[in-house]
Amino acid sequence: MKKFSAADLNNKLENLNIKKGDTVMIHGDAIVLNFIKGETLLDKIKLLRDVLLKKIGKNGTLLVPTFNYSFLKKKKFDPINDKSQIGLFSEIFRSIEKLNRSYHPVFSFLIIGKNKKKLINTGINDCFGKKSIFKKFHDLNGKIITLGCGFNKITFAIHIEEMFGVKYRYHKYFKGIVKIKNKKLKIKKLSYFVRKLNLNSDLNLFNLKRSLIKEKKVKILRFGRVSIEMVKAKDFFLIGLNKLKKNPNYLIEEGAKKKDLDRSFYKQQFWGKKLILVTEIF
Repeated sequence: MKKFSAADLNNKLENLNIKKGDTVMIHGDAIVLNFIKGETLLDKIKLLRDVLLKKIGKNGTLLVPTFNYSFLKKKKFDPINDKSQIGLFSEIFRSIEKLNRSYHPVFSFLIIGKNKKKLINTGINDCFGKKSIFKKFHDLNGKIITLGCGFNKITFAIHIEEMFGVKYRYHKYFKGIVKIKNKKLKIKKLSYFVRKLNLNSDLNLFNLKRSLIKEKKVKILRFGRVSIEMVKAKDFFLIGLNKLKKNPNYLIEEGAKKKDLDRSFYKQQFWGKKLILVTEIF
């Protein structure tokens, strides 16, 4: 099995059109670590981090989700010590970059690079709305990378839902305390655009991904036995918003039709004539 070196990883980013000065958000699954050189999982994450940071340069910014939902029940959040709850990939990243974690009590990110100071305290009372980090990321012409985890992990989609005002979500408010260094910041009203549980409102971004592929707005490359993908936040937002205007349930299971889930569309779309398993794309 091929193990990717720093040069290999750099080539992948080059082919995804990642450049100096880019603001990049990366969603990853620990399965990809099987395909990266290194003695330990920590070594592999460090190699990936170093290649990413070198690629975007001193004027670039890297964001890695480190979400933790405990605040919603315990009403407390410690950015330094509270673990990421969204998988091993994210948690290992957090363990080596904990001092660069943002202060949002639920949807925190590791933020490394030029825009760290702008983003670390952005939207601390807002999860997905106009004052959220997702809006700022959009404004910064961010690029979203999925590494082995597929499009359904792109939380930016909920920002689109809130900006459109989908009917299957509503605003729910929380309060609590965020520990920032030796101080405690009181959160009096955290706005979270939550799902209505009486609908099948789980995200289903398969149709959106197909639309982005048809419009040539997403790049997909093989990464071992999985894939690495890149889409610009502005393209993701614009096409997603336009689709919601035609079908307000477009981004969820409730709006998915059987014919829309026919994956035969993809069978010869990737990597030339060599066919791959659909599960390697999604």
